[in-house]
Amino acid sequence: MMHPTPASVKNEGEASPSGRAFRLVAGWLGVTVHGLLGVLYLLSGLLAPLWAVVILWTAWTALLAVAIRKRRRRPILVALIPIISFLVLVASLWAGSAFLDWAA
Repeated sequence: MMHPTPASVKNEGEASPSGRAFRLVAGWLGVTVHGLLGVLYLLSGLLAPLWAVVILWTAWTALLAVAIRKRRRRPILVALIPIISFLVLVASLWAGSAFLDWAA
């Protein structure tokens, strides 16, 4: 059984210029939207105590680092990072409000 050589294997999305453009746009869109979510993370200080805001900002920064690092190789993953980031924020604020008596 012969395995294809790396030179003969084409990456998905790189077969056409439109595929490359889609990958470029998806990657940058994910990073941009995640950056905009930083405003919500900043506003979480209105509900969460300082220690929780520090943890949330650490998570946001880690996700930003992943997004920037994976932007070229896995742009679809980068496009999902804002969704993951939003869900982490909402779940954290809900859990803190429900179980730790965080109040506005």
